[in-house]
Amino acid sequence: VHMTLLSVLCLRHVPALTYLHIEEYLLRATSKNWLIINDGVASHDSSIGGGGGASSSSHLPFHQNDLPRPSPTPRYGDSAGIGSTAILGLGGKLHEWVDTHEAASLNVPVIRRFTGGGAVLVDTDTIFVSTIMNDSDAAVAHVEPYPGPIMQFISELYTPAWKGLLTLRENDFILTNTNKKFGGNAQAITKGRWLQHTSVLWDTNVDVMTRVLRSPTRRPKYRGTREHSDFVVTLKDVWDGDRASFVDAVLEAPMRYDVRWSCAPEDAREVLKAYEYARAHTNVRIGSKEVPL
Repeated sequence: VHMTLLSVLCLRHVPALTYLHIEEYLLRATSKNWLIINDGVASHDSSIGGGGGASSSSHLPFHQNDLPRPSPTPRYGDSAGIGSTAILGLGGKLHEWVDTHEAASLNVPVIRRFTGGGAVLVDTDTIFVSTIMNDSDAAVAHVEPYPGPIMQFISELYTPAWKGLLTLRENDFILTNTNKKFGGNAQAITKGRWLQHTSVLWDTNVDVMTRVLRSPTRRPKYRGTREHSDFVVTLKDVWDGDRASFVDAVLEAPMRYDVRWSCAPEDAREVLKAYEYARAHTNVRIGSKEVPL
């Protein structure tokens, strides 16, 4: 029986741009399947560093605890957005998705990621979940390498974690039996491999989100004309348990397939290479980068 190996990388408080560089490196420069979680997105000004302490996921093969999160000095007068980062999809037009004046006045940096999709506002209450797969692997050989089928597979893969609370609708993860969204999605599809990235809103500052992110001109039908404040729901308000229990549920969900975690030494070497790449901010093909306001 073919067994899929899923190398697991569990992170905490890694800044968004650093995470995107790590994610892209593992997609393009390795041949492994990966499940990557970043529990809390640190301030964009933070840097990678060592940390200590334990967490509910300390049994995983890799864990970067409590990375330093220095408070940046406000560039302007309003500090409400400090700690938040706006992330824009690869093909999105900046002024259609982001109010650059508000972003600058609220001290919210904007990053253009290497994956597609719209725009999302992230902070320490956002959980990143990324799945990277070889499309020839037995576990996903039936999944056509296009956004729709990939999203459907990811939805089914993590069904045990959702506990019936969450479901897929028009390529959005929403609260079941409601029309409210709790997570944004993006994909990158390369020759023989694909990546699915979900930004889960455990909590969020809806006021900052509403001021920084514009309502997109193209919207899913179920959204209608609603603004962010009427369209977005945070997971903490509906989840039966704490944040750590959600992360653990996501990590355990793939085990119902013929999937096992990989803890091989070469996985650690690949992660160290990814960190070095992220530190160097060297773009691979497309690359993610900060957008000047």
